[in-house]
Amino acid sequence: MANLYWQDSGSQAWEDPLNWWVDDAAIIPAGFAPWIDSDVPPTYLGYDLTLALGAVNAPVIGVAIGTDATGTCDIVGLGNNGNINGGTFSGNGFTNGLQFSGTIEDGIFSGDGFINNGSIINGGTFSGDGFSNNVAVIGGYASFVSIINGGTFTGNGFTNNPFTDEFATYYSTINGDCTFTGEVFNYSVINNGTFSGSGIIGFPAILNFGSVNGGIFIGAEYHFYNGGLVNGGTFSGGNFRNNGNIVGGTFSGSGFEYLSGAISGGTFIAPAVYITNNAGNTIVSVFGGGPEYVYPTPPSGGGSDQMIARLLNLPWFINI
Repeated sequence: MANLYWQDSGSQAWEDPLNWWVDDAAIIPAGFAPWIDSDVPPTYLGYDLTLALGAVNAPVIGVAIGTDATGTCDIVGLGNNGNINGGTFSGNGFTNGLQFSGTIEDGIFSGDGFINNGSIINGGTFSGDGFSNNVAVIGGYASFVSIINGGTFTGNGFTNNPFTDEFATYYSTINGDCTFTGEVFNYSVINNGTFSGSGIIGFPAILNFGSVNGGIFIGAEYHFYNGGLVNGGTFSGGNFRNNGNIVGGTFSGSGFEYLSGAISGGTFIAPAVYITNNAGNTIVSVFGGGPEYVYPTPPSGGGSDQMIARLLNLPWFINI
């Protein structure tokens, strides 16, 4: 596949034709900027985009680009203040919302250290590690919050971050039809999404120190640690550990562990009713206001522990 080369002529604008060259020495002008949706027809859709020799200043996208692009842009530090509708971007350090809010509708992003800065992601595939979903800050004050409405995120170390200035706390959010298969640190708000990452002992896949209001959490084991607030969601992943507050949600995964915090609501379906303290002893607690515990019907017959469980209306498998 042929290459097109970036060398900034002073504007730093992706859409400026003067910044693109057909040779790596930046001698022969390309005549057009690549992948621009408004060009009739768009040019260089099948070209790979990279830096010219000695190039400085990565491009900043200010228009809609990428529809039907089949090439790969391998430029570190790329910024987007426009709309990305397709294309493949492999450079590290991509910033969506470098100076103003940007939008991503589609595309493939494989670089590490992606920053969504006060901007919107409605779709795309993101496979790099160290993704940050941040509130944009100008002069010490929040300007735009980031919103993720869709997309597939397969890297580890995803963080969802709020920002507090002297007036209020502002929350970046995860909404809608998005999928996460790796490690997620939530310090802000999750309203929806499907989370399927699995962790290991001491390193859960999903760590919540913010608020979870909804979503589907299905990781096989050591899936979720709650050190914040859970208002809702469906949790069928294994080894949920609670060290925060649970107000709502449905919990059906095995190995639910209660460390501390308050549980004032929610539906707990076996085997999630294995609520153990940090000494490893099996306990069952009825909290003030009480969550609803849903147990399976115990088998007929059985020993004295099962009989006592029936009398106390407890699940038969609880150690008494």
